[in-house]
Amino acid sequence: MPRVNRRHLVDVFEHWLPDYPRGLAFSPDGRWLALGAADGTVQVLHAATGKVASTHHFPAEVSSLAFSSEGDALAVGCHDGAARLLDTSTWAQRAELPSGSRAWVEHLAWSSTGVLAVAAGKKVRLWTSSGAPVLETQPHESTITGVAFSRDGQRLFTSSYGGVRAWPLSDRAEAHHY
Repeated sequence: MPRVNRRHLVDVFEHWLPDYPRGLAFSPDGRWLALGAADGTVQVLHAATGKVASTHHFPAEVSSLAFSSEGDALAVGCHDGAARLLDTSTWAQRAELPSGSRAWVEHLAWSSTGVLAVAAGKKVRLWTSSGAPVLETQPHESTITGVAFSRDGQRLFTSSYGGVRAWPLSDRAEAHHY
């Protein structure tokens, strides 16, 4: 077995949230670090210094965070069954995206084409970066455990207990449209 070198890491900064952390995301350019907490707080920090750039309070526990591939939006998934989009140029809320389920938003993923996947319970809804609906998948047999897009953004992959599905986005024959 190869030997692992051990190094002592030195803290660059330390930051505490008002409640336990539930989400963490870096912006694509590495400038911002977003933290979500169980009390509904989202704080955006300057990644180099840890200085708070923006603080938001949502009505429910934060469960997931994801920056868009262009870095112009931050998606925040919450336990109230909605995701919110924050505009990273102003940190103002751009849109509220209902999941269509009473289940909380557990997983978020952005495609390279600027489409956001919001997974809650047994369904995934896709949204544009401005908050317009694109489509909704048929219900899975069980709770969705993960979402990801192909590199070109033309296929959505979802996992649930027992397997993975691939959803072609160019041919939406298997998807329920709004």
